[in-house]
Amino acid sequence: TNVGLRFGDKELYKDVNLKFTKGNCYGIIGANGAGKTSILRTISGLVRPSAGKIEFLGQEIQKEPARKIDASGLSQVPEGRWRK
Repeated sequence: TNVGLRFGDKELYKDVNLKFTKGNCYGIIGANGAGKTSILRTISGLVRPSAGKIEFLGQEIQKEPARKIDASGLSQVPEGRWRK
């Protein structure tokens, strides 16, 4: 709810509101550099939001360590790009 992210004095996004419901599949689509990965990293606890709250299963998780968020069943699975 109303999630924001800053890196230094640069505001990447503000007032992001997403709601995911059980039994559905979602995707985040946008151009390169639009913030898709930053949003996923924020939700999964790899970066801390500068504002707002993130809830999972009724619990606020924005201050929890990423390992605890992952253990609760919420995780990010990055695309694999393998080189030979």
